[in-house]
Amino acid sequence: MPGRGDYAEEPNNGWLNQQANTWVNQTLSFLYNDIYDQSGLTQYYWWDIGDGRNLTTCYVDTPSLTNGWRNSLQQALAGPLYSDITIGPMHGSKSAIAATGGEAASTWDLALWTYARAPNWRMRKAAVWSCYSGEGYDGSATGAAPGRYPWFPDAFGVRPKPIQYAGLMKKNSCLCFKKDWDQRLNIAEIEAAFDTYWVTGANGYPGACDPTWAISWALRQTIREFPFVEDAEPVLAGYQWLIYTAQYDEDLMRNDASRVKGK
Repeated sequence: MPGRGDYAEEPNNGWLNQQANTWVNQTLSFLYNDIYDQSGLTQYYWWDIGDGRNLTTCYVDTPSLTNGWRNSLQQALAGPLYSDITIGPMHGSKSAIAATGGEAASTWDLALWTYARAPNWRMRKAAVWSCYSGEGYDGSATGAAPGRYPWFPDAFGVRPKPIQYAGLMKKNSCLCFKKDWDQRLNIAEIEAAFDTYWVTGANGYPGACDPTWAISWALRQTIREFPFVEDAEPVLAGYQWLIYTAQYDEDLMRNDASRVKGK
């Protein structure tokens, strides 16, 4: 269940662009690409986390009206290769993501692309590091009323938390934010930290990584390291105890979370 990363370039901010390239395109991509390396950080085997977790792609939305970012995202969401997605740093609202002067994608677009694969196709993990991506979301309903754009969690097929905890279904999660981000912050570094906590667990050093720590724990650890994340009011939609390894997805589907750490 490999992943994908997308970030946007600012037309007049070389530092932000450099940090996004360093932390998303390089650091985060390397974390996943190197996931099975027995001399690397995680040193996982396929029986620890599942097959194909080392396939990644990253695409940049540049300040030009057409650069292929939107088409690349559509193909990735509609295809069978990617089940996890990280978006940001990127401008946005509760119903769209875009770069300054670049291409845009609405939550309707994301929903149509996600469900193009199959009617019940859903992302396993999504993180939307853009301003207001979680504005108005309370997790009490799913889908979109007539004339309303779907929430980001709904667009990626993430069911509300009460439904996931009560039902027999494959679990998934979506991280988004109710408020805006201070553009002076290195959001890209925070993104990389969040994914790293989730992938490596409480002991993130070679020979000690553990892929069975809850995604809610990873968010708490990220906030401890970067307290100002709380200013953007993070919303973790869906299943709070999602773990990186896919080896226990059947257990989680049956609401057996006995193997999950950090609940």
